[in-house]
Amino acid sequence: MGKILFTHSAHRSGEYQTIDLRIAIEDDDYPQRNPESQRLLTLHWQQTVKEPDHGWYGFSMSVDCRNARNFDHTHSIMRKLQGKDALSLHEYTTPKDVLARLEALKAVECAYDPRESEWVPLSKIAPVDHCAWRDGWEKAGYNDCTVGCLAANERDAQKGIMAEFAKLSTESYRSYDDRFAKWLAAGKPVIKVDWSYGSSKPDVTPFAKRIK
Repeated sequence: MGKILFTHSAHRSGEYQTIDLRIAIEDDDYPQRNPESQRLLTLHWQQTVKEPDHGWYGFSMSVDCRNARNFDHTHSIMRKLQGKDALSLHEYTTPKDVLARLEALKAVECAYDPRESEWVPLSKIAPVDHCAWRDGWEKAGYNDCTVGCLAANERDAQKGIMAEFAKLSTESYRSYDDRFAKWLAAGKPVIKVDWSYGSSKPDVTPFAKRIK
């Protein structure tokens, strides 16, 4: 199994703030796949906004998986978290307890980047001035988008798209070589993704800062 990944989200509703800590194991076969819908252990807490000194309470957990194999992965996360007397998941478990265990396991903190539709390690999040771009498949004369990248402008996007096409050529995806040739011949057309998630920015607040 791959690395342990984790990310979080926080929401406020009236007097309460909730936090969800999502933990997954990277897919060995598809390491770049967003684990959100694959196999996921989510830990939940809430806090009274006017009484932050009371800390986080109301701990609960949920499991999201599609099949028995995914459940095995999720169960592995729980075993790793608890270890041998390392951490007992119970109603009084705090976010700091879990974070300390994740750090001991060298888990990788990520943020969901809507520009890539992926969990991305905080250390690898693209600059905020970058947007999503795709190869200009219509001008190039083939049926659909093949590759994409994040870039600050059209020129950088062309470089990024070229690098992604070149990567496919070295990863046994030879069927895309014809598309690469057409794209080059058409003058390297690129399309800036202008729908909301293509230009949305990820929340890169570290979990440790969120739970202070």
